Amino acid sequence: MNSQHFTTVGLGYIIAEAAVDETMVSGIGGVGYPRLIIPLKLHFNAANDPGTDYCFSGLDARLYHSNAGLAADALPIRLRRVLRSHPSYAGDDHLNLEFPLDARRISQLEILRDGKDLPLRLDLTLAAEEHGSIPRGEKTNQAANWGLRWHQHLTAQLTFTVPRSVWIERVLAQVGHGVVHVVELSAVPIEACKTLQSSYDGLRLAQTLHNQGLYDEAVMKCRIALEPFFDQVPVDATHKDSRRIPKLKPSWEMKLGKATAVWLNDVLVGIKQAANPTAHSSMRHFDQFESQMIQAITTTVIAYAARTMTTEGKV
Repeated sequence: MNSQHFTTVGLGYIIAEAAVDETMVSGIGGVGYPRLIIPLKLHFNAANDPGTDYCFSGLDARLYHSNAGLAADALPIRLRRVLRSHPSYAGDDHLNLEFPLDARRISQLEILRDGKDLPLRLDLTLAAEEHGSIPRGEKTNQAANWGLRWHQHLTAQLTFTVPRSVWIERVLAQVGHGVVHVVELSAVPIEACKTLQSSYDGLRLAQTLHNQGLYDEAVMKCRIALEPFFDQVPVDATHKDSRRIPKLKPSWEMKLGKATAVWLNDVLVGIKQAANPTAHSSMRHFDQFESQMIQAITTTVIAYAARTMTTEGKV
């Protein structure tokens, strides 16, 4: 847990301290209204000046990433904390800073995170007032009044790092980021179809890798998920060492008709070719958007193919 303090201007008195528990950062709202929740503990120190009270009315927060600048502004928080001069213990406030986000900003943070922990910074502004005895002066010969001495906006910067596992499991999963739906049709029992099971497992693993920011590996699993639908056919059948290429298994033409089978073959081969660079070249990489699109297309085509399978699960 990282912490930082608020110091009064002039007197240099540490009046409050703020702390963030990085392991409790979370997301809410799904894709419709995504928000980042950062739990903040405010510890108030007792006033060290007899006859002086402090009042706190509000807290503002801005969230930054070191490489991208401002990420979001928190919704305003109203405070009703008064520090009297006589108690020895002032108390704590436990707050949830709520930062509205959108798909663009979440994607930008994901790119900056690059599959690792996420370093962030909070700029906090605490509205504080000092109340105490105000002398009326010798000429008026009047007693001192109790009133407002000053109003300040105290600032503090607090840096912290959200662990990779917390960001994936507690934030991304709750804001609907990178969700890829794998279609499982009840008409085809997945337990009775080893080929479909292999493709289904590949897509599930691709989704897990994608959520971890491992986009190249996610695309590779999409390519592997298609393998059960192909035979490796030699380009030149007269040569035993001829180069082999993937071709849709002949049984699909019997099920779908020639025209539809040709279409399905072209689509599946197109997906495999799109994913091939990550398997054969270290120079080609996929970003978050490309990984999402390849997963969505692969899942849709496999779901369509699964519907045409026999109840025995043969292709």
